Order: sequence, then C-alpha cells, then structure tokens
Amino acid sequence: MKTKLETLFAEDRPRFSPPVMTGADIIPENVVALLPDATRFARRHALATPRPPSLISVTMPMLTTSRALQIHMFVSACFTAPFFILGAPEFASMLTDGKIPAAEIAKNGLLVHLFHVDALKNVFITALCYLAAKFGPAEQRQVCMLMVFLMVALMPLFKIAPIHPDLGLPPPAIAYLTVTVTSHCLALAGI
Repeated sequence: MKTKLETLFAEDRPRFSPPVMTGADIIPENVVALLPDATRFARRHALATPRPPSLISVTMPMLTTSRALQIHMFVSACFTAPFFILGAPEFASMLTDGKIPAAEIAKNGLLVHLFHVDALKNVFITALCYLAAKFGPAEQRQVCMLMVFLMVALMPLFKIAPIHPDLGLPPPAIAYLTVTVTSHCLALAGI
C-alpha cells in the first residue's frame, strides 16, 4: 500500500499543465466561419503562440497621436501661464534666466510686443492641440507633423537671433521643445 506522499508524487499520475488558449477558444466559431480560410488559419495559429513582449512595449506603452497632442496642449498651457500671471517683462526675464532685467525689457516696446505675439502663438497652439485631439487619426498625424516642423523650425532662431548674446536656448524652451517634439515623434513612429 502506498503512502499519501508516494501517491502525490507517483510518476503515473498526470501532471497539471495550464490550458493553452487558441484562436478557436477566443473567437466564437460563428465569427470564425465567416472569415476566409487563410485568415482563419492565421488567427488560430497567431493566438496559439504567444509572443514575448518587446522591451519598448514593456517600458512604455504605445503613444498615440491623440495623447501626443494632449501632452503638447498641457506643456504649452504650463509654459504660457507665467506670461499671463507675471506679465510680458517678468516672463521674458524669467525666460532669459535673469540675464536681462524685467525693467530693461519693459523699456523695449518691440521686445514686449514680440513676447505678446509669442504668447498668443502659444495660446493658439494650446487650442489647436485641444481641438486636434478629437480629430480623426489621419488629421491628427498631419497636425503632429506640423507641430514637429514648427518646433524644429524655431530652434535655429535661438542661435541666429538670440534675445541676449550670452544666452542660447533658454532652459524652459529646451524642456518645452524636448517634451513636445519627442512625444510627437514617438506617436508618429507608432512606438
């Protein structure tokens, strides 16, 4: 007579193995019957053999164009808020890391005017991203491409015509451009 322990570990006892789900288990047969033969075969075999996740899909789920536009909207709104809270001269001084005092900027009417135009451009970008997040996928891709073009086209201006000779690309602008361009490029690449 066998002991309980021997019975538990007997070789002739069937081992437990988890069931493997196939396409037939997941897709109802009445739906599978409507599919062409090649599609039926591909679905059953594709679902039966699980693929290991890639490093990109594990670390960062796919970024959609809608989400990239929402990210741009949020970053643009956060970037523009200090302009409306502090005013154009203080915002410009903050943007130049204090290298140009607010009083000096306030004396230059053209510079103040240009900062107002820039703020309105950012409000327009914020509104456009808000609306475009509700567009169809093809239109969202086009808006993302336009945003990438705009952001890349703005970068050389900080070298060609800097606000201050000792100032290149200001840190807030670096953060703004990095986050927005990266999110749009990842969304366009389908990563």
